[in-house]
Amino acid sequence: MTRRSDDDHPPSPPPHHGELDDLFAIVDRLPFFGSLKKDLTHLRKLLYDRRTPRVLAVGARGSGRTSLANSLLRLPALPLGEHAASPPDAWIRIDAGGRHLDWLEVASGPLEGGRLAMVRRALDESVPDVIVVAARADAPETEGAAARETLAQIHTMLAESKTIGDAKAARPATIGVITHVDRVTEPEAAESGVRFATEDLARLDAATLALKKQLEAGTTTKITRPIPVLAGGELGGPDQPVRWNVEEVAAAIHDALADEAKVEAVRALAVPVEMRRELARTIVNHCAAAAVTVGLMPVPFSDAVILLPLQGVMVSGVAYLAGQPWDRRAALEWLGSVGVMGGAAFGLRWGAQQLVKLIPGAGTLVSGSVAGAGTLAIGRSAVAYFVDGPGARTPRLQLPADASTPIETPPPTE
Repeated sequence: MTRRSDDDHPPSPPPHHGELDDLFAIVDRLPFFGSLKKDLTHLRKLLYDRRTPRVLAVGARGSGRTSLANSLLRLPALPLGEHAASPPDAWIRIDAGGRHLDWLEVASGPLEGGRLAMVRRALDESVPDVIVVAARADAPETEGAAARETLAQIHTMLAESKTIGDAKAARPATIGVITHVDRVTEPEAAESGVRFATEDLARLDAATLALKKQLEAGTTTKITRPIPVLAGGELGGPDQPVRWNVEEVAAAIHDALADEAKVEAVRALAVPVEMRRELARTIVNHCAAAAVTVGLMPVPFSDAVILLPLQGVMVSGVAYLAGQPWDRRAALEWLGSVGVMGGAAFGLRWGAQQLVKLIPGAGTLVSGSVAGAGTLAIGRSAVAYFVDGPGARTPRLQLPADASTPIETPPPTE
């Protein structure tokens, strides 16, 4: 973990950026391929322009903001309590276990004097993608009211920030989180996760509604219903904590992010495996659609300059969001899993694609279909291997995960 300072720079581009540079440089010289550029524009945002997600956490001291960050990352990236190594009101760049997250904690209540200057400096440095408000289950009204005051000041500073021009919107989405739910309930660990009595669920419902009302009071801002969580070892103890609803918070953060931050988010945060799979399929579908367009080029072998690098970027991108390093080793590992016959089939498919271009008229149409189908097959194989199969290497953490989170369970070995 490192703390960001004035002299720090954004994370350096991945080693694979050179190939992405070459690929997009070639595509930019094809002015008549509008549909190809449309698919690659989104692909560029997801992979080429990807960056670390930025989360601003507002809450009272002891509300569990740091514990929430560690649970979202599924590792003890930030020290707790008196051992905290990072000052409040300053961005922390977390780089641990292959996961990247920018995290800023601001104590709720009026920002004055030195604290106001520090928060303003942090917001001038980087605009948050999303604001998480943490409030304890037994004090949603008072802590929600204090957080609302802080949010008002933050929104004002964001509107005046010199970096706001780089943001998609002047007001990031706000997500409410109810922490320390054991203060108003008696949760029990169960095979399916966590079990609450009916009256406990009613108390949690009342707490989420109270926080929502406080955050919306006197403003035009509407937020979704806050999410109650078990994130700090309230159940099971610090050695074997049982976590609950952390995936829901991670999913809400992911949904509020710009496209450029989504790949790093699904790699870093405890999002549901379905969300990781959906993003991988989005990358594959964009590449397959682009491959159809490339395959329509009438000149034999000319599309190899684009199609083969495109497929390489696709496989590497899927591997990366699943937890693999961004390098050729991941692609080679996947190729080894496909086997000799599978690799030969992909090669023969590409060869047939070039041969049909020698047929006047319909040859290019057949080639486009073959290119798209071949790329889609390669992509689906990569998703099955890296996201769902033995290549899934999202770091398996030192912290126990949600009892109902299958992605945290190491995949079976042959």
